[in-house]
Amino acid sequence: MEIRVRTQDYPLTRALRDTIRDSVMSALGRHQPEIAYVAVLLRDLNGPRGGIDQRCDIRVVFAQGGPPLTVHDVATDAYVALHRASHKARTATRRHLGRTRRAA
Repeated sequence: MEIRVRTQDYPLTRALRDTIRDSVMSALGRHQPEIAYVAVLLRDLNGPRGGIDQRCDIRVVFAQGGPPLTVHDVATDAYVALHRASHKARTATRRHLGRTRRAA
């Protein structure tokens, strides 16, 4: 499973990149064979004004095709937004794969 990381108006440090990889693998690693890639986008919505503005978008693209799954979370801290979005991605991926297995 490939993990693609992008940031927008946010510095991408090695520590943050490693945390993103660890969080995504922890949440979705079990489903690795069924996932083509995961794209993570971190954005600072308000810039220097601050506030609840750290947004994390996670897009899961499945190997068997079909529409990708996208989740997001917004928090005051990028690490919190990443953790919560990863949890949402795990839940949504599990639900999606369960439905496709039942339909087959």
